[in-house]
Amino acid sequence: MLPPSTSKAPRVPKAPKINHCERRDNILTQFSIIEVARLCNIQIKEQSRAEIRCRCPFCNNKRNKMTASLNESKGLFHCFRCGEGFNAVSLYAEIYGIDTKEAYQDLMDKLG
Repeated sequence: MLPPSTSKAPRVPKAPKINHCERRDNILTQFSIIEVARLCNIQIKEQSRAEIRCRCPFCNNKRNKMTASLNESKGLFHCFRCGEGFNAVSLYAEIYGIDTKEAYQDLMDKLG
């Protein structure tokens, strides 16, 4: 009978932890809200560099008023009339009626 081995098994390095919030933020900053809005055929009117207005595709706005805002620094869409608010990927998903995973893949194919 052989004596028990005193050598230890080699250590397997642990996989790095994924910070899901950081990963999500990286995904969202890949796509400009302005590019996505143009891709979705949303009418855009740039009033100043900081303020970009657009027509909300979710409102029944008969007068064609620019009731929504695109904030490029935060990457957000917000309508002041109906209250809808989205980031670039969720805006694309909502307009085309798909889930966010499919929207991300479509945006990667078109813009990425």
